[in-house]
Amino acid sequence: MANRVSYVVDLEGKIAFVEVGNTAVDPTAVDEACSRLAHRKAAGDKK
Repeated sequence: MANRVSYVVDLEGKIAFVEVGNTAVDPTAVDEACSRLAHRKAAGDKK
């Protein structure tokens, strides 16, 4: 049985999010992680 893994890498090349297992098939968590990264970057740009 193969394990599934989804991960998000930020613009600096750091792994920002990892999801392992059957839930990794659903892209919702990865989409939310990307959205959080975008909001964090936008907030950092305003400072």
